[in-house]
Amino acid sequence: RAGSTGEDGFELLAPPGAPVLERLAAELLRLEPLVRPGGAYCLDILRMEAGLPRVGADIPSGTVTPIKASLAWTLDQSKMRHHLMFGWQRLFFQLAKGPKLRRVGLLLDGPAHAGCRLLSNPHRQPIGTVASTAWSPALQRRVAMAYVRPEYA
Repeated sequence: RAGSTGEDGFELLAPPGAPVLERLAAELLRLEPLVRPGGAYCLDILRMEAGLPRVGADIPSGTVTPIKASLAWTLDQSKMRHHLMFGWQRLFFQLAKGPKLRRVGLLLDGPAHAGCRLLSNPHRQPIGTVASTAWSPALQRRVAMAYVRPEYA
């Protein structure tokens, strides 16, 4: 049982064409005609639409704190207060001063890819960088996660 998209779900791993998967898919389609199989890209789109970051894509491994990643709500407040959390000094500093960049979700009007610089409007000054993008069939436009200066978050 897994929930990497913000929804309850199941991930089944088996060799391609495994008979058990074929039977399971046939039974699911019989019981729920609207159910469709989806791959990793479908899960990635759902995850991005839900605003859930992925370590390695939206959260560079080892370089981003929960504060910068807009995940302060995941920190154990008791451990923070009692200084029982590794890196608590840096986290307190970022909570007090705010990070230089914050992770945000974006709806894009045009093409973009990971690594694209974001420019302010109308002065066209750099304000951040795109972390990841995907086409959202539900929204009929591109969605992205990016790191931007706090005043633009």
